[in-house]
Order: sequence, then C-alpha cells, then structure tokens
Amino acid sequence: MLPAQPFPSETRALGEAERLFAWIFRHWVVGYGDERHWSLVWRDLARRYDGEAASEAVTALAAMVRTICEHARRGFVYHQPCCPCLAADEYRLLAFVTACRAADWPVAARLAEWMVREDGVGDLIAAGERIGRLLDRPCPTPPLEDLSLEPR
Repeated sequence: MLPAQPFPSETRALGEAERLFAWIFRHWVVGYGDERHWSLVWRDLARRYDGEAASEAVTALAAMVRTICEHARRGFVYHQPCCPCLAADEYRLLAFVTACRAADWPVAARLAEWMVREDGVGDLIAAGERIGRLLDRPCPTPPLEDLSLEPR
C-alpha cells in the first residue's frame, strides 16, 4: 500500500485562487485584533473584482470565519498572513472551498463536519459556496506583488 500524498506544506504550492483565499482568510482572522487587516482585504477584493462581488466575498468570508469561531470542533490552526507555511487546518479549509467551487457537496459536507459541529455545517457550506463563486470568476486585475504570502 502506497502512502497517501501529503498536503502541500507551503503556500507557493497552491494555485492563484487558493493563495488568494489563504491570504484573505488569514488577514480576516488577524483583523479581529487589528481592523486594518479587514480594510486591506476589502481594498484588494474591490480592486480585483467589482464592488458587488467584493462585498459578497467579504460577507461570505465573515460568515465563514464566524461559523468556524462559533462552532469549531477544536482549535483551528492558521499562520500569520506573511508566513509561507500552510497548516493542516488551512489546507482542509482550502480543500473545503475547492469542493464548494466544484459543487462536490458530499466532500464539502464531510470536510465541514470535520471542522465544525453539526449545527454549523449548513452555514459553513453556504459561506463556502458563496466564496467559491467569487474564486471561479476571472480576476480582471492581476494580483499585486505585495499580496504574496511568501516573504521577500
């Protein structure tokens, strides 16, 4: 029996949409201690997409983080925004969003159930679906170099 493929341990192994999601997620969580991070997320999304899509993304991201905070099965491990590492919890959240983007609801549900208690699963899936729709849209503005999660 072959060992399972390990998940990527660094953000540089992620695709553009996954790096964007990791970046906005990390900044949003850190924003609970420093609201400037929330403004940074808003400005970047508004620059990349139209205002309506950016507003939808911020609303969905806030709902996702709130659901994880209120219904988490255990502590959720994440790295600081500039860290090139990728925690197992972050990877599972990325896998969840990827499943939502692909409308693979059985996989999304299993991953949601792994992260949150039963009473938060529906809210997490709804937020994941909304975020997934944004990440599937073409990004008319190329990402800024300073939004990379890798240190310079």
